[in-house]
Amino acid sequence: MKKFRLKSILALALVISGIFVSISCKSTSFAEPEMKERMYWSICGTDSKGNPSTVHILGTIHVGDERLYPLPSQVMDDFENADRLVAEISSEDMDALQGELVKSLITNLIKAQGRNVMNELSESELETLFSVLDETIARPLGMYEPWLLTNTISVFQYASCGLDATKGVDQFLMDKAKKDGRSWEGLDTLQLQIDVMQFGTYEEQLAVLKSILLVLENPEIFNNYINNLYEAYLAGDEKAMLEADEDEEELMGESDPMLEEYSKNYNEALLTKRNKAWAEKIRGYLNDGGETFIFAGSMHFLGKDSVFSFLGKK
Repeated sequence: MKKFRLKSILALALVISGIFVSISCKSTSFAEPEMKERMYWSICGTDSKGNPSTVHILGTIHVGDERLYPLPSQVMDDFENADRLVAEISSEDMDALQGELVKSLITNLIKAQGRNVMNELSESELETLFSVLDETIARPLGMYEPWLLTNTISVFQYASCGLDATKGVDQFLMDKAKKDGRSWEGLDTLQLQIDVMQFGTYEEQLAVLKSILLVLENPEIFNNYINNLYEAYLAGDEKAMLEADEDEEELMGESDPMLEEYSKNYNEALLTKRNKAWAEKIRGYLNDGGETFIFAGSMHFLGKDSVFSFLGKK
């Protein structure tokens, strides 16, 4: 039976980061872009009226530290001069995020149907959980579906590596746009992002949580995984970013077939389906004309099922 790799196990917990990438302007009919020094993509074409049209794409990372900054001057110039800003979710949805998450948690509490995650974990799993999260934090989260504990664990593990969501590139650029009095459009709806975050049945989410707790019996493995991804991002190393998980030891032994199927379906929802939709949106921006600046998670622009691969197929 195929073993379940660390990247797949952590898919729900980790915000998959990426790298800044750069290519010189080309026709909208283009080959896989070549990595350039400043790690930032620009796609040049023409709009529906035959006028020049450009889409700049900055691959982002959702957590960070001071080593990310300052961003390259060309990136910031394009950001400030763009006719249209686009992030993963719009400024309007971002303003509604907190309220929608509260509603979602209420719904999630109902969906748990009285089950408590703490009752589903072994003594050793509880011991590992409480070594990561204080028991006073972890126990109340047990009333919800398991994804909430999984995501909370990831936040604490990022913090243990010195990485902070408030220092991520997305947050930096959204703060800059707000300061400049600018709004931005979204590649996704807020509901879509919430649905991806809560993906899977209770049993599938529980299996993911248990797998992560097994990894966290040796927290250095988890932290090394995060650090390797982040260092690849800082180095602008696309290959290292894509292959970080390939060098990981296969830790779980024989994996649960349900978890294998979950991983396949989750990655389809997290990346493939969204990448196809994003490719269509980019085509629309090129057709509409002007200069568009997109900032979104870099992993969407890397690999065989990337946004660029779907643009290329068009």
